[in-house]
Amino acid sequence: MRDFSHTWTWHFDHPPGAVWPLLADSARFNEAVGVPKHEICEDSRPDGTVEFYGGFRKGMVRIVWRDEPVNWVEGEWFRHSCAFTSGPFGRMTSHLRLTPEGRNGCRADYTLEVSARTVMGRAVLSLGFIEKWGGRLDRAAARV
Repeated sequence: MRDFSHTWTWHFDHPPGAVWPLLADSARFNEAVGVPKHEICEDSRPDGTVEFYGGFRKGMVRIVWRDEPVNWVEGEWFRHSCAFTSGPFGRMTSHLRLTPEGRNGCRADYTLEVSARTVMGRAVLSLGFIEKWGGRLDRAAARV
């Protein structure tokens, strides 16, 4: 279930190949939009796969998530999801699609989908918390 979904659209005077490394580098993009410093841990499983976990503390709230494998076609699109095991949210998915536009430009459509895990998460989403991140996303995209 999605409690929130929004798509932001940005236009760039550069082709997808020039924009891709800046928007698809999730660590760099997260830092640019102000995601708190967090740790990423990996856990090797008996079948040879690796699970990635992340987390940080914001005030009294500890937020922990499990990253799912990122799907992408380089220079065109990515879809990245994580499932939260603590904190107010249940699941978050970001999706970026780059489309050539004009002679040398491109259009970027960035969609963020979030579900609440707790009553607090539902309240946070209903109060427009994620929409406020939209301004941060727009400022980060403008710097691209």
